[in-house]
Amino acid sequence: MLVDVADDHIGPLAIKRGAQDYLTKSRLEPDDLSRVIHNAVDRLELIIQRQGAEQKLRRGLLPFDR
Repeated sequence: MLVDVADDHIGPLAIKRGAQDYLTKSRLEPDDLSRVIHNAVDRLELIIQRQGAEQKLRRGLLPFDR
């Protein structure tokens, strides 16, 4: 999420409501944008891995220890 400097309070509020990250326009730097994109890709990869493991558990292909 990209927020305007006047709306600096919106970023933390968006995080509380489910946004994964935010940047402010006034402090937008290439390194920050790169970090946010990298983190988003990492989160997506973890979600895909988790969904695959859940499907295998449902099919009985992975052991489930409690």
